[in-house]
Amino acid sequence: MLILGEMEQEILKLLAKYKITPDPLKDQFFLVDKEILAKMIKGANIKPTEKVWEIGPGLGTITRELAKRAKEVIVVEIDPQFKPLLMALPRHVKVIYGNALETKVKFDKLVASLPYSLCEPLMHQLVNAHFRSLVLVLPQKFAQNLITHPVFTARYKTKIMSEVPKAAFYPQPKTSSVLVKITRKAA
Repeated sequence: MLILGEMEQEILKLLAKYKITPDPLKDQFFLVDKEILAKMIKGANIKPTEKVWEIGPGLGTITRELAKRAKEVIVVEIDPQFKPLLMALPRHVKVIYGNALETKVKFDKLVASLPYSLCEPLMHQLVNAHFRSLVLVLPQKFAQNLITHPVFTARYKTKIMSEVPKAAFYPQPKTSSVLVKITRKAA
């Protein structure tokens, strides 16, 4: 018998209540592992004065944890089916509906379980951005490429904080994932 974790049960209830079907073609894989979420939040080390950006908040699971710690949270969601859930977030969470790659956001930290199709184009955009850190769930192969990429490693330090098992998501992706922290190297 399959025993679901508490977080996964909550997510399944929300999906059913709002009649949302995750679309793997849109990289909609929801984090359902409390330990990975806790590692993300701890790794981000969010200060109460900071502005945090999240891409693809979906059901708002990560967003609610960010909102407990940050001065302001800005989320960018492209899929309108999540609007009823995102409207219920705290007041200091600013929700932008649109494509994150076309949205200009000033932020201190980016914390997200990114839609994997955004990883490469987003990293290209962030090369010259000013930020304190990024804490991201990324495809394992992509993260390994960042660690060895000469241009990226000249500017940033990328540390793999944890492997993220496929079972940490609902539905489960086909790709192996890792939790990484990216910080700018001192000039």
